Amino acid sequence: MSLISEYAFTPNVFEKESYSSEEVAFLYFQDFKDVLLNRAIVRNLRNGEWLKTFNDNNRSWHIRAKELLKKLIKQNRLNLFPAVLSETPLNDDNWCRESLASHEREPLDGIITSDEILSNYKDISTIVSFNKLSTTQWWKQGPSVRPERTIEAYMEHLRIILQCANSIMFIDPHLDPTRYGYRDFVKMIDIICNRQRHPLIEIHRVCYEGSGPGRQIIDIGEWEKDLTPCSSRLF
Repeated sequence: MSLISEYAFTPNVFEKESYSSEEVAFLYFQDFKDVLLNRAIVRNLRNGEWLKTFNDNNRSWHIRAKELLKKLIKQNRLNLFPAVLSETPLNDDNWCRESLASHEREPLDGIITSDEILSNYKDISTIVSFNKLSTTQWWKQGPSVRPERTIEAYMEHLRIILQCANSIMFIDPHLDPTRYGYRDFVKMIDIICNRQRHPLIEIHRVCYEGSGPGRQIIDIGEWEKDLTPCSSRLF
């Protein structure tokens, strides 16, 4: 499980007709907003074709859906993902199939759809109807985790953050890539290197080495040299 969850939605979840009343829609979209803008991202399938479906004016998109999509775009919470199936989806069931195919290529935390579409995928626990989210464990789970102290565990929990975050802070009082205990730190930097746009990266640590009478203040230029293995990968 990652610190940030990644979900896929079939477009009909954002239509007015999916909700029995404005009051019901308000409750659901408030839940979507709370989760998606605080601890999740949405997979923008087929290199952004998913988002383009909302340009179809023949479908009655809910006004709260439009507001939510604008915020997801502004906060960079739409994660582009390449096309998997050979044909472009023409309906919501096709989009569910595309979501499932993308999940098989790189796991999602969940796929959210309607009761009608879900009836075709009853035995797949990753797919759930939006009106069952309140009882779905992967939707309710919080962002707090306690990983093992291994690079594999850190990479698992931080994968989406490293791939998508606008800015990243590494806070460790003794972080030093030249030391044996931090030898795997560059592996996280390598994930960032594969991005088209690099995030703002900040490293926060103490300005000295050692302790007590033997403590030495280290010049900023020396720290820059020690971080060269990381910065050279990014620039």
